[in-house]
Amino acid sequence: DPLGDHRQGQGHGGEDDGTTGYNGTLEKLITFRTAEKLYDKLKQAGAKVILTRTGDYYVSLPERVAISNSNHANAFVSIHFDSADNDKSVNGHTTYYYHSQDESLATTVDKSLSKQVSTADRGIKFGDFHVLRENEEPAILLELGYLSNPVEEKLVVTDSYQNKAATGIYNGLLNYFK
Repeated sequence: DPLGDHRQGQGHGGEDDGTTGYNGTLEKLITFRTAEKLYDKLKQAGAKVILTRTGDYYVSLPERVAISNSNHANAFVSIHFDSADNDKSVNGHTTYYYHSQDESLATTVDKSLSKQVSTADRGIKFGDFHVLRENEEPAILLELGYLSNPVEEKLVVTDSYQNKAATGIYNGLLNYFK
């Protein structure tokens, strides 16, 4: 099985709504829906997948990292949607990594994601995020679109977009582990 073990995190949950979209979309809900779609694809391929949350409840950043580290994840994927203060025109998806050895994972997933979704590719970037910095396992953080952009918000809340994003992430992981 080229996929091996995968762990994924979906941002926020419980009292932590994450960002709120221009039209009121709660980030925590669409991160969860997208993560579930990815979970299903990975499970069908025979991967062992652990969600850092399985419902709408809060899981701290250190707890998320501990789940990854204690299970020796082959990959940790944290799913988010972005927001730009005071600029509703900012759009696109971004893939972040912290450790230099995770740059190839970020590149592979980002390229695959861009083949599936119509949002602008903002590329891969260094990101000093707790779930990346403190992770002993390969880890990336995905911002799958801007909820602060009313046009992009309408797109990313759709089942179609979330399915395409999950397919892009899945294909990227498959390519990375080949």
